[in-house]
Amino acid sequence: STGILYRTSARERCFLRAKAELLQVLKDKLKKFLKEKILIDKETFHPLNYIKKEEYSGSMGGMRYMMKRVKGEEADIIRVTIWPEPYGIHKTPEEEKQFLEVPLNEDGVSQAADWLNEQYEIQKDRWRGSLRKPWV
Repeated sequence: STGILYRTSARERCFLRAKAELLQVLKDKLKKFLKEKILIDKETFHPLNYIKKEEYSGSMGGMRYMMKRVKGEEADIIRVTIWPEPYGIHKTPEEEKQFLEVPLNEDGVSQAADWLNEQYEIQKDRWRGSLRKPWV
């Protein structure tokens, strides 16, 4: 055979080893990042004025949620609903939804954020499992 014999220099081997180590570090960091909590940060979560006019919805790691202003017995409240992906709130069976009602004020929004974070952590396997469900 007339193939070309290629030899790497010590410098090239050192470079390739460093490159492989860096790639492994990046893979490990990415895995860690993906496993970390996906939570609502109360410092930046301020949907009260929006909720007073419209429904506020979002999702985190397989858990969908909606915050909606509703008429309470004495005053308006925020009804927080959570349910698993992949469907929207209207296509998800009622038995798969959970609810919390809090005051329609900043304290209520804070309570809602705490509850959402808590439910995400408590039911993490449920939420992650829902990410693998087919859409149809």
